[in-house]
Amino acid sequence: EMTSTKLKIRSTETHMTVVMETTEKVWLGAGVSEDGLMVGSIGIMGSPLIGVNKYDMFTREMDGVVISNEQSLVNTTFTQDDAGSRMEYTQLLMDGVQEVPSEGNVIFIWGIGYTNILGLHSLWGSREVNLKPCQQFVDSGEGVESSGRLDKGMLKAHSIIGTIAFGALMPLGILASSFRGYFDYEICSRKTWYLFHIILMSSSALLAIVTLALAIVAKNRSKGTHFKRAHEIVGLMLLIVVFLQVLFAFFRPNKGPKHEIVDGDEDFDEEKEKGEEKGKKRITVRRMWEIGHKMLGFAIILVGSYQIKSGLNIYDFFFGATSDLHAWTILYWVWLGIVYSLVLLAIYRIFAN
Repeated sequence: EMTSTKLKIRSTETHMTVVMETTEKVWLGAGVSEDGLMVGSIGIMGSPLIGVNKYDMFTREMDGVVISNEQSLVNTTFTQDDAGSRMEYTQLLMDGVQEVPSEGNVIFIWGIGYTNILGLHSLWGSREVNLKPCQQFVDSGEGVESSGRLDKGMLKAHSIIGTIAFGALMPLGILASSFRGYFDYEICSRKTWYLFHIILMSSSALLAIVTLALAIVAKNRSKGTHFKRAHEIVGLMLLIVVFLQVLFAFFRPNKGPKHEIVDGDEDFDEEKEKGEEKGKKRITVRRMWEIGHKMLGFAIILVGSYQIKSGLNIYDFFFGATSDLHAWTILYWVWLGIVYSLVLLAIYRIFAN
């Protein structure tokens, strides 16, 4: 359903009354900006939880949005019902901090949140309004120009698929190789651990592509900038490393010829000795490759765990925490504890050998 947002302004020679309405139960924000941008402006934000207050907006992040020392607003109200949310306030045009002309064109910026908890906005935009002394409400109309909004369903799918890929399939695939001694029987002339490893790692790599695709489509729909936040940049780098790891696996060195030297072997000659030395070098290279391949896999698990946790934090920030989210977070940390215990054991076994 389309979100409808209205911004109404009534002005006198000394005061301005602003009414903002939307069809959703969320926090609201509005303000006057010299350049139509948030940073450097003063915003008026309200919700049923915090009332209506004036904020200095130093950055786009929440830690840069600080409640102003000068609270010169009067007649502030914030109401919510089944129809949505409504905020109203009156401010001086010249309050000693910000000067708004009583006549002429003024740029208003506005935004609405995802919930009643003050955080990142789901929709935002700007509107140029012509102010005149003693005029009645100037109605910006419905459907004021805005950005897109993040698709909750698509981001939820992104989170679930990413968690399955980096939190379940990939750790299981890596651990299957690390504990291959427990799966040392064959299926279709292939070692069971090898089949598990290939199937789980291939599946996780494919799901990683789907995870990235969902994030890109969701970002395009919200008209946002790609790969700007740490979670997005790390996610892209992690996907690149995953495919380097897959490529690395296809070019693993040979194990070398199997030749056992025994005393009294009359057939042993110099050529065999050279072949044996070459085999030893191959075995050494193969062993170094195996250690590097495993350690890179463990690093992927570590970074993937960070990505899942940071993703949960972002989802919580955008859409608010739920009991289901908390339950899944606890369950994930329990699972992660088991995985990391096995990883540490696997690392110990590598260096012990």
